[in-house]
Amino acid sequence: MAAPSCDELYLMELRTQLEYAEFALTDADTYINSNIRRFWYSIQSFLIAVANISKILWPLREHESRGIRLRTHLAIGEKSPLRPRDFRNHFEHYDERIQQWFDSPRPPGFADFCIGGDDSFGGGFGKSHYMRNYNPQKKTLYFRGENYELGPVIEALKYLRHRLNANMD
Repeated sequence: MAAPSCDELYLMELRTQLEYAEFALTDADTYINSNIRRFWYSIQSFLIAVANISKILWPLREHESRGIRLRTHLAIGEKSPLRPRDFRNHFEHYDERIQQWFDSPRPPGFADFCIGGDDSFGGGFGKSHYMRNYNPQKKTLYFRGENYELGPVIEALKYLRHRLNANMD
């Protein structure tokens, strides 16, 4: 068997990261009502896998041509919900987010690891004082006033799965 090309290796890694994202979503669904730590671990794993997909498809400037080539090959647009990495950054750089929260004017507490409707987070804090929160009805993550809708990302992952499978033929 001949060694794969560089692009073939990236396509293989996209399949791997896609599978990891799917595993993480399945785990999140499994643990949402029974193990809050495992649920948030799964969400963080999902965000990392999606960010890894993003880094392959939208790499640093010096590898930009590879990203363009792969996105063209897979018919993935510039405005794909797979592109943003902000929410992964919130989880990966949580230490910095704690410091930012601590250094900002704030009430004497914060809410973290909440699961429920937007009105169930309670505490009487402003949106910037809610750290990791999830609304399962809307399938939306919240972090200090920002939101990340999982629905469009999940649909983009399904499309990526379809395109990767089409490339196997």
